[in-house]
This record gives sequence, C-alpha cells and structure tokens, in this order.
Amino acid sequence: MQRYLARIGFEGPPSPDWDTLAGLQLAHLRSAPFENIDVVAGGSIPVDAGASVPKVADQERGGWCFELNGAFAALLEGVGFRVQRLPGLVYMGGTEASPMDDHLCLRVDLDRPWLVDVGFGDSFTQPLPLDSDEPVDDEAGGCRFRVTIDEGRGTLWSEHDESWRLDYEFALDPVQLSHFEPAAHFLSTNPDLDWSKKRFLTRLTDSGRVTLREQKLLVRTGREVEETEVESEEHWRALAREWFDHG
Repeated sequence: MQRYLARIGFEGPPSPDWDTLAGLQLAHLRSAPFENIDVVAGGSIPVDAGASVPKVADQERGGWCFELNGAFAALLEGVGFRVQRLPGLVYMGGTEASPMDDHLCLRVDLDRPWLVDVGFGDSFTQPLPLDSDEPVDDEAGGCRFRVTIDEGRGTLWSEHDESWRLDYEFALDPVQLSHFEPAAHFLSTNPDLDWSKKRFLTRLTDSGRVTLREQKLLVRTGREVEETEVESEEHWRALAREWFDHG
C-alpha cells in the first residue's frame, strides 16, 4: 500500500475518513492517467486487481476504468474503507455506447454513501453524495455534477453551458470484477470503436487537464486550452514522457 500511496503522491497517514477519501481521489486523478495504450497495442487486458494494482503502483501506469477503479478500490480497502464495485453504462451523445455494462464505478460508505470514480477521464474530482441530488460545484473538474437515483439505478450528470448532460448510469447492487470481462473484451476488440484503435492519455493537473491524442496535445488551464500539433511518432513519445511519464 505504501508504494501505491507514494506513486500517487499522497502524503500523511491515511485513515478511512472523508478527508482521506477526497484526497486520495484527487491525487489519483492527477497521477494515474486514464488511457488506452495497452488496448490499442493489442493483447489481453486482465480485469482483476492482481494485474491492475502493480500496473498503477509499480509500473507507474494508468489504464481504463476496470484497471483504475479496480486498483483504487483495492487501495481504499487497504486503508480501511468499505467499498462496493458498481456496474455502469456510459452514454455518448445521449445514447448508450455499449450493449452491456461497460463502466466500473465505486460506492464508499462513511457516514453517508458516496460515488467515487478515478476511471472516467474528464469528470468529477471529489466524491459525490449518493443520498442527495443537489448539484455539487467541482472547481477542479470545471463544472457542476449531480447524482440522481430512480428505480434502483443511479445516474451521473454534468452541467455544460447551463444544461445537464447524462454521463453514465449505474446499478446500486455490487458485482465482482469478473462481471466486466465481456465488456473488456468488446471494448478492446471491436474495430468500430475509436477506443480500440486511437491512442490517448489524459489526467488532471494542478490547474486543469492535459490530454494527448494521436495528433494533438491539449493543455487546459482554467477555461483556456493550448493546442500543440503532434509532428511525428517521436514527438508523440516525447510528449507522453514529458506529461505522463509514459515510455
């Protein structure tokens, strides 16, 4: 656990309380990128903490939701938190992106239940209450978020240009990580998905977010975005090392 805490830059003794939970989520988002490098490279991506924890903590890599939230759940349990792994379904442009549960998010119970997620890219950066649908201002995330519960399912919303966007919905009954093996196979092998053929890395920064795609580096500071064209494969690799310690 200490190697994991050091890898994400979390300082001080962790304890199963709100401050530690919020601090761990923020530190994780700034350190371990949401990325699909191994998916694009091909090969099997295991859906188990035995593979994802060493990848994040020892190899200092990132990954997709099954890896990042799978590893983070193990870290939280090591600290003493009560964690449930919840299956979700991502929406893209208001429509389902997958025919099956394709997202892993976490429920952490303290004095009240919280939604936690370090594997959804540009999203909320602090735990969101599961027992309230009031909007939460997220300064680091750059907008407001809220969670609604209806008929046994939760829904994550984010506010953009004064309108609410549906990001993903999730079940309230916990599952084992093996539940996501069909979705992992679908997402990593479907040739019609950009996810499986176009590389990207993205992580939170102290002042915004940095995202490296195949042809562009995007550095967001507040509401300003600076774009850098990727000139070659060597340039891409240099940017990946500079911003993500990758390669």
